[in-house]
Amino acid sequence: MQVKTKNLLIGAIVVLLVGLLWYKAVYSPMENKASTAKTAAHQADATAASLRQELNAAASKKAKGQDVSTAALLAAVPLDAAEASFLRSIDELRVSSGADWQSITPAPPTSGSNVATITVGISVQGSEDQLARYVSGLSDLKRLFVLDTLTLTSAAPSGPGSPSNPTAGNVFTSGKMQMAISGRVFTQPSVVAATAGGTTGTGATTTPGVGAPAPTPARSG
Repeated sequence: MQVKTKNLLIGAIVVLLVGLLWYKAVYSPMENKASTAKTAAHQADATAASLRQELNAAASKKAKGQDVSTAALLAAVPLDAAEASFLRSIDELRVSSGADWQSITPAPPTSGSNVATITVGISVQGSEDQLARYVSGLSDLKRLFVLDTLTLTSAAPSGPGSPSNPTAGNVFTSGKMQMAISGRVFTQPSVVAATAGGTTGTGATTTPGVGAPAPTPARSG
C-alpha cells in the first residue's frame, strides 16, 4: 500500500514537472509572442492613421494654397480685359488718396508672346502727399500695373479759395500738382481676338473730386 502511494506521488510530481516545463518552454513564449505581435499591430495601425491624417492635411493645405495662388494670378492677369473692374479699382484709389480728379485712357490690347498688353494713360491732380499715396497705391492693386513713366507739373489754382502762395513743404506755388502716368496692365492673349476689327478702346474716363473742376474727357465713360 505504501509502495503504491509512493508511486502515485512520484507520478504526480513527474506530471507537474512536465507541465511546468511545457508552460515555460512552449506556452509562455508563444503567449509573449502573441502579445508582442498584437501590440505591434496596434502601433502600426496608429502610425498608419497618423500618416493618413498628415497626408490629408498636407493635401488640403496644398489645394488651398493652389486655389489662393490661382485666384491671385487671375486677379493680376485676368482672362479678359476686365476694364470696368480696373477703372473701379483706380477710382477707389483716387478716393483713398484724396486726389482732386483723374482721367484714365486705356488703349486697345496688343498681343504678346505670353500675355496681351493694355497701355493706360492716367492724369491726376492733387497735393504732394495725395499724389505720393496715389503712386504707392498703384503697386498695391490686385491687377498687375507696371508704371513706365511719371511726369509732375505745377497745377494752377483751381478756384477763389485756392492758395496763391506756396504751402510749407510743397514744391509748387499752388500747392497742387498735375501728375501724368503711363503704365501697362495685362490680360490673356485671347482677348486680342475679341477687340480686332476696328475696335479702338473706350477712350478717356474722368473722375472729378468734390468741388474740383474736371477736364473735358476725350469720351465719357
